[in-house]
Amino acid sequence: MGPFSLAKNKSDEKCQLVDCVDKIMDIFYSRLEDLPVDLLSPFADTIIKGVNALVSVTQKRIFIPVSIWMAELINEPIKSQIASVINTFIDSASLEDLKFVFNNIGVKDDKEEVIQTYNDALKQRATHDQQVFEYLYDIASKDIRKEWFVELIRVDHQRALKKLEQLDYRVDDRKSVVSAIFTRMNMLPQIMQRKELLFACNKMKCANDAELKGRFAESIKALLRDTTPDPQKMGMELLQEATYLSQTHKRDIAIDTIEYLSSLPPATAYQPSSAKSVLLAWPLLTSPPRGKLLYYVFDILIRRGSTVQSIQLGLNIMSQIEPKLLYEDYSKYFDDLLNRAETETDPNIKSLLINGLNGLDSKELNDRNRNFWQRVRRLSSA
Repeated sequence: MGPFSLAKNKSDEKCQLVDCVDKIMDIFYSRLEDLPVDLLSPFADTIIKGVNALVSVTQKRIFIPVSIWMAELINEPIKSQIASVINTFIDSASLEDLKFVFNNIGVKDDKEEVIQTYNDALKQRATHDQQVFEYLYDIASKDIRKEWFVELIRVDHQRALKKLEQLDYRVDDRKSVVSAIFTRMNMLPQIMQRKELLFACNKMKCANDAELKGRFAESIKALLRDTTPDPQKMGMELLQEATYLSQTHKRDIAIDTIEYLSSLPPATAYQPSSAKSVLLAWPLLTSPPRGKLLYYVFDILIRRGSTVQSIQLGLNIMSQIEPKLLYEDYSKYFDDLLNRAETETDPNIKSLLINGLNGLDSKELNDRNRNFWQRVRRLSSA
């Protein structure tokens, strides 16, 4: 890295000193770097003493670009002393102080090298001060940006999520970022605290990684198995947006959810988001899981259901299944539904059951279904 091109701020008299040093570096850089250490050391030692003698960080900043340049040429122990001066400055510098330093470093490659050299101190500042993060992120190398983003997720994931949204989720290493998000989620005790992080994973399509997609699918399973409405709703929304998940993942999620739903007693069977989520994968399911879902719908929700909302949920799911459920294929369930409608004493539930049956009417009578649908029509007109 060559001598820095120092900015000329004529309104600041102190910058005149920097101008002079700049000119000297421009002229003598190739010669200075070949000079023996014993000639460079007094100059470096003078810079260190000068910076330490100043109280104001704003005054110290004038010497930091030169200190950075000298640190490349000098040997130990003065090299470490200069680095200590620079790191101490970084720890206490304001955003404007840091801008001054980097504006006085000529090309982007040099700025990237400086950030790499003093990464520990700059990362600490950036991950704890969003304004500093915003400024340095744009001039840092790809590797540094990835490292800082991962650290920001660990330190303050809310700030990281805002930055991700600002970047439209286009970061240098999406896989590393998603992996960091999952690590962060494991540190959050409440399921709903993970909501924004999970939606960010969805936005980044789980960084197109099989393992991360699998972990995401497991997260959806856990949400859909939760016993409270909000996590289930979140699981449903995530699944709807996860169009990139494979058919295998979607089928596994649906089967897992069906196993959960079919194990519930009627009193707690009203799980609308989890139940409706299964319909997203209905075309992918084989006969056994389909049969378990229909058992949950017909038997647990409708035949043994004790509330209007449970019965309504069962009827809604039935009406959305494609192709349409036929009496000829599921006569036992249809018969159970009609028997309850005929014997039900609650007028509201009775009306709901009759309307649900009418919604399932195929309108095509044959020898197998004629008696059933005639009974439904008589009940409807009673």
